[in-house]
Amino acid sequence: MITVISSTNRYGNNSIKVANVYLNLLKEEGQDCVLFSLAELPESVMLQDIYTRPSKQFQSFIDNYIVPSEKIIFIVPEYNYSIPGVLKLFIDVVHPDYFKGKKTAMVGIGAGKSGNVSGLEHLSQIFNHLKMDIFSNKLSIPRIRDVVNEIGIKDESVIIALKSHVLGFIEH
Repeated sequence: MITVISSTNRYGNNSIKVANVYLNLLKEEGQDCVLFSLAELPESVMLQDIYTRPSKQFQSFIDNYIVPSEKIIFIVPEYNYSIPGVLKLFIDVVHPDYFKGKKTAMVGIGAGKSGNVSGLEHLSQIFNHLKMDIFSNKLSIPRIRDVVNEIGIKDESVIIALKSHVLGFIEH
């Protein structure tokens, strides 16, 4: 199974739009895949005891989206020249053994001209530490507000780039 993670909890974000397109492209290729948005995380994820006694709701997210996944794709918006804090928190509260050895890929999005290149590099360092197998094609989508509309991606060149990324990640 492949899990697509929309890596922010911000209301009205563009990450979920890109994540849905990515999910649909995977489905078109016959892949078993699911979507998980960090907006679904329970508020208890912020509590100290989550590290030792995760809530049943949080544990169900781990059991449903992380444990059974062979591959995980992170759609990562640029926040302050890096990654969203909720993504870092999520990674921190999931035991490292759940990530170890899993194949992962990243798509960075940003309002500026870099498409979150710096955030993907930061995230790569974290994934290397967790001993994940990182897909080398880190796709960055700059000027995200210009390529999305209310329901998805309107720019055909971005869809083509995502399709190429999907095909490469399937082969990874």
